[in-house]
Amino acid sequence: MAVGAVISGLLVAASGVLIWTYIDQIVRTVTVWGTLVAVGVIGLLLYVLRGRQRLAYGVAEAAIGFLTAAKILLAPTFDIKSAGVSGGLGLLGGLYIMVRGLDNIGKALERTPYETAWRRFSGERSGTAPR
Repeated sequence: MAVGAVISGLLVAASGVLIWTYIDQIVRTVTVWGTLVAVGVIGLLLYVLRGRQRLAYGVAEAAIGFLTAAKILLAPTFDIKSAGVSGGLGLLGGLYIMVRGLDNIGKALERTPYETAWRRFSGERSGTAPR
């Protein structure tokens, strides 16, 4: 179960990267309005995924967050001294997405054999807010 969810989450993240890589061609093919409809449908499907397969969703979310931050840091023109507000916010946004993904992973692991190990890793206590 857990391995399949992790693989599914990574496939969802890879799909997101693939879509973003070819977004210009997608918009040219289906127009802006078609892309807007697709965004709405994809958003609904991701919501359903989160409700039905929270572990897969959390893995995808954490992976997208990591890739967002990595894209900023690995850009050929990136310079930490001149990153500016947009670079800093992009990096912080990637980190925030990662934390939300890890939170969804933790929620997905509640009442499973992996919960104790996850709680030990995260420092959270079951059923309570973090200290």
